[in-house]
Amino acid sequence: RLKADTAALRAMTFVAVARNQRRDQPGPDGSILKIHLARISREANQIARQLWGADALLMSDEVENHFYAFASGVGGGTDEIQHNIVAERVLGLPKSY
Repeated sequence: RLKADTAALRAMTFVAVARNQRRDQPGPDGSILKIHLARISREANQIARQLWGADALLMSDEVENHFYAFASGVGGGTDEIQHNIVAERVLGLPKSY
């Protein structure tokens, strides 16, 4: 499933880039892509931690890089913020406080 999700995200990225090249301002695609990327990153890291088992505690460079991938869910705004952006700007829902 992770492989299929990654392929779908890649295709969505190509579509978003093509759309944004035709616009004066970026559309909502970036927020939607960020939500999906953060989810895929979390799932990949969960699989990696399961495979490493106790070795994950050794914090090698490879393991450390995977732990930093969790920051993708925060950098540029948390998933909740990105969901709010999509809700307000794409779906036209009222602002949530």
